[in-house]
Amino acid sequence: MYKLNKESKTLEEIHESTFENLDLKERKDIQEWICKEPRILGEELLIIAKEFDGFEGTKERLDLLALDKEGNLVVIENKRDDSGKEVNWQSIKYASYCSTLKKEDVISIYKKYIQKNKLDIDAEQSISMFFDDESIPYPTDVQRIILVAHTFRKEVLSAAQWLFDKNIDIKCVSIIPYINGDEVLLDSNILLPQEENKDYLLKIAEQKAEYNKQKKEVIKAETEYSAFWENFGEKFSNKEKSRFKGRAFVGNLDAYISGCAGIKLGPRFGFQFYTNKSGSRIQLVIDSAKGSILNAKMYEYLFSKKDEIESKITGFKVEWVNNQGQSSKRVLISDVSLVFGEDNYDKICDFFDKNILMFENAFAPYFDHLRKLYNDFDKNK
Repeated sequence: MYKLNKESKTLEEIHESTFENLDLKERKDIQEWICKEPRILGEELLIIAKEFDGFEGTKERLDLLALDKEGNLVVIENKRDDSGKEVNWQSIKYASYCSTLKKEDVISIYKKYIQKNKLDIDAEQSISMFFDDESIPYPTDVQRIILVAHTFRKEVLSAAQWLFDKNIDIKCVSIIPYINGDEVLLDSNILLPQEENKDYLLKIAEQKAEYNKQKKEVIKAETEYSAFWENFGEKFSNKEKSRFKGRAFVGNLDAYISGCAGIKLGPRFGFQFYTNKSGSRIQLVIDSAKGSILNAKMYEYLFSKKDEIESKITGFKVEWVNNQGQSSKRVLISDVSLVFGEDNYDKICDFFDKNILMFENAFAPYFDHLRKLYNDFDKNK
């Protein structure tokens, strides 16, 4: 690695080092970096456990447990400078232990992680907002493995390649420290899977799609939600239906419709009506097209008007969901008694009909300022 001096047009070599020489530890340092910035592993991950030892019948503990964007559980095993010879077997054991975890287990594990690390977030809401589609079912029946080390032994890479060829989703990531004066720079490289192995990734993706397609719950959801939306459409004017025209139904029995309500600041920015087996809610999703910094500014501005907004919303507790560490934010009202089901179709529709305009109007006076924040954002960078 080299540092470029543009003026003199010279290159200054930046020397590779080791974590041992830098007195950096496996758990105290490297593991904490991954927790705070999992994208160093080459993808977006939601860390839900650290040093997890909740497996029945064994005291073994895995380094990190995460969810990926497809709802898969990801076992992350971290070594310092040398991968060692047993890391493959160690990670396979942990992945097998995780194969029995259900949705309620994942939520419970994440709640303990949140509590231990004193994070100001709600476990279920944080998981829901992590996914690009809030209604992705999790965990799937696929357990992934990510191995992390400075250097990997040949026997580890050979075994990992063989596992990958057998459709075990395993990835090897090399994190390399460099010295630049008083600075320590890190570079990460995905050693496996390599570019030529993309056909295997495609095969895994097809298997996941087939698995989800065959699940009986999906078929049930499609039938139930088709009936609900038909009933919903009959209750509102064409004008109301045309504005709230997006809808979705999926295997974990979540459904929502959305409408921009005249404020277009991003593909997901706007109002949503959401109903599932946990109740029904109306929410404002603060998710602009310009990223997390602007989303935070918009949320902070609306939160500064909290008392004014809440004074216009009667009969409900207003929930402000900041989702620290994640891009999008939400403000919502809900009725947990209105769980999705045929017996509640009319009540759910009435909940929407009676409250959507009240909820929207509470925010309407602040839309002009939100637009100004949106339009001025690029200028103020």
